[in-house]
Amino acid sequence: MWRVVIVTIIIIIIIIIIIIIIIIIIIIIIIIIIISYKSSQLQTVRF
Repeated sequence: MWRVVIVTIIIIIIIIIIIIIIIIIIIIIIIIIIISYKSSQLQTVRF
């Protein structure tokens, strides 16, 4: 029984870590997009 509990806890921790990493990556991508959009707006409107 203890082995199963430990394995499920480890799996849950891994899933949480993966979710956190994905969220961080998404936030970084959004920040990069916003920065590039503002900088492109500053130069000239290309659209």
